[in-house]
Amino acid sequence: TGSIYHFFPGGKDELTAEVLQTSGQAYGDLVEAIIRAAPDPATGMLDAFEGAARMMASTDFIDPCPIGTIAREVANTHEPLREVASKVMADWVETLVTIFTEAGIEESLALPLATMSIATIEGGFIMARTRRDTEPWLAIGETLAATIRRELPAT
Repeated sequence: TGSIYHFFPGGKDELTAEVLQTSGQAYGDLVEAIIRAAPDPATGMLDAFEGAARMMASTDFIDPCPIGTIAREVANTHEPLREVASKVMADWVETLVTIFTEAGIEESLALPLATMSIATIEGGFIMARTRRDTEPWLAIGETLAATIRRELPAT
């Protein structure tokens, strides 16, 4: 306990905020790397969904993204942690906006598409974990990828 309070004088709240920020950045970096490794953001998004499906199935549907779980828990009960979770999700949206605009998606569409992507991912995790089935997750991923693909410029 002494070590925790030495590094986190704000106690559990400060530790939780740090975990949210650090893990949020790590998840964001992972998804960005997967999407950027693909030939286009639609394919990259589908790759991310397929990788997450394998992970969920292999871990008995462990919580693949604790950010959304914590955000739902603190949204009405703990303003400082809600703000941290909000910032993490805003960073994720900003990253997707950058990826989408770099791929040629119109700026006016990039923000709503990125926002919908994050909402879709978080909702998809809830459905897959609740059903303990990757089928809805993969269907959601295919639909999201198709939506992104429609907005990409023709090549």
